[in-house]
Amino acid sequence: MTRPLRLMAAAELATALDVGAARVHAIVKDPKLDFPAPVAELKVGKIWLAEDVEEWMRATGRASKAKEKTDA
Repeated sequence: MTRPLRLMAAAELATALDVGAARVHAIVKDPKLDFPAPVAELKVGKIWLAEDVEEWMRATGRASKAKEKTDA
């Protein structure tokens, strides 16, 4: 059975990272942060695979911080 393709745009990134839109754009643009490359760029903006973003969040320690804020 195939799994559904999970995608994220800037709004989903902001929710996952618990930051505002301006911070999302700063994270994505900062080469030092090594954010994953988008898989597509549409008229609505760049699109990422959720798995790539989640792996980056785990690798950088952001996953636990975002989870703590949602658990509070």
